[in-house]
Amino acid sequence: MKTHLMLVCLAAIALVIASPALADVCTFVGATNADWNEILSWECCPDNDPQCNIPFNAVPIEGDEAIIPNNTTCVIGDADQEITTLTLVGTLIVLKDRTLTLHGDSTVDGDLGFQVGTGGGVCAPGANDTATLEIANHLTITGDGGTIGVGCISFVIIKAQPGLSFTPILTLENADPGTLTVRANFSTEIDIQVQLRNHARVGIDTNLSATVRLSTEPKTGCGLWFVKNGGTMVVDIAVQGDGTWEITRDLFFPISTLEINAECDALTGTVLLDSVLMDVNEDFCTTGDLTFTAKDKVGRIEVAQDKTASFAGNCR
Repeated sequence: MKTHLMLVCLAAIALVIASPALADVCTFVGATNADWNEILSWECCPDNDPQCNIPFNAVPIEGDEAIIPNNTTCVIGDADQEITTLTLVGTLIVLKDRTLTLHGDSTVDGDLGFQVGTGGGVCAPGANDTATLEIANHLTITGDGGTIGVGCISFVIIKAQPGLSFTPILTLENADPGTLTVRANFSTEIDIQVQLRNHARVGIDTNLSATVRLSTEPKTGCGLWFVKNGGTMVVDIAVQGDGTWEITRDLFFPISTLEINAECDALTGTVLLDSVLMDVNEDFCTTGDLTFTAKDKVGRIEVAQDKTASFAGNCR
């Protein structure tokens, strides 16, 4: 009997040790200030306790879900932050030199902003100033009216977490019938695949001098690659799929540019060029239609020697 009891106790102890810690769901209430790292500004509950009559205060960490409610602003400024899931309805701001790391599927219905520079709404970053969204797994970010990359968008970097043994796939998806807009650069240093789903949007429409760079792993999917009013999109890696290319310029704004530096010859989407420059340095082919406009005789397609740009025909 004694031996039997001991085995039962040991089994119970082993069970307790082997069970993983339960993740918490933490809601930012901003009771003290807007600082993410302020413990009293969070109210957390275990994710298996839907009643949770007595929430506790804790800053969310990896394994947790962080919720930023509507009409609430939270700022990541004192330290980098790493969580599993972000549910953003309000506003989350990542300041210069800071990183937000995500491990799981997330929702961005509000604004995920990145402020790099002198502050006060002035966008004057230094040469090495960046703010980073880091992806640590295959995951999907879904948005209904959400925006990633509000602020100095040329200096917003989306990249894979260093040290991963695989190339993570980041899927950007519109909620139906909502929209998700991303204004950011995709890292030239650490590989990350990006695919658009349900017409998610990647590009520039708020900063006249901004550049969005598509680089490292291929970008694919059904969505919109866009540039407006003086912005530049640089394509340094093959892009595939039926995404639409929309490069436009309103009257009196600087010319926008689409720069193709990698072979993109398996596209099926349409191309809209409205008074802009398309600079083709590698072969570009889509079976979709081309719509070309040149207001005030501004707008052109330049194709490098021995390269081709083909529209509305067969590719490959």
